[in-house]
Amino acid sequence: MPHTAEQFVDTNKANVEALQGMMTHAFAGFQRLVELNLAVSMASMVDSFNAVLGAKDGQQLLGLQAGLFNPLAMRYVSYGSHVYTIAAETGAEFIKALTAVVENVERNAPGAEPAVTVLKSAVSVYQKAIETAQDTAKKAVELAESNLAAAANHADNAATTASKKR
Repeated sequence: MPHTAEQFVDTNKANVEALQGMMTHAFAGFQRLVELNLAVSMASMVDSFNAVLGAKDGQQLLGLQAGLFNPLAMRYVSYGSHVYTIAAETGAEFIKALTAVVENVERNAPGAEPAVTVLKSAVSVYQKAIETAQDTAKKAVELAESNLAAAANHADNAATTASKKR
C-alpha cells in the first residue's frame, strides 16, 4: 500500500503528540514529588515547633526527642509509600505513551519493521526496568515500615521507662 506525504505528516504529528503527553506526565510526576516534599517538610517543621513551644520545662523539652520519633518515623513511611505510588503511576503513563508511539510507527511507516522491532524491544526493556525498580522500592518501603515500627516501639518503651524513673 503506497503511503502519501499526508500519512507521513499525520504519523509524525501523532508521535509528537505522544511525546508531548510523555513530557506532560513527567512534569506532572515531578510536580507531585515537589508538592509531597513541601507538604512533608512543612508538616514536620510545624509539628516540631509546636512540640518545642509546648514544652513547659527542660525535662519535658529533653523528653521530646523520643516523643517526636514515632510521628516522624510514620511520616517517613507514608512519604516512601507516596513516592512509590507517584513513580509507579508516572512509569505506567510512560509505558502507555511509548507503546502508542510504537503502534503508530508500526501501523503507518512503510518498511519500518526493523525499527519497530527495536522500539518494541526497547519498550519491553524499559518496562522490565520500571517493574524491577518498583518491586525494589516496594520492598524497601515495606522493610522501612517494619524497621521504623520496631524502632518507634523501642523509643516509646524507652520514653515510658525514662518517665517512670522520674
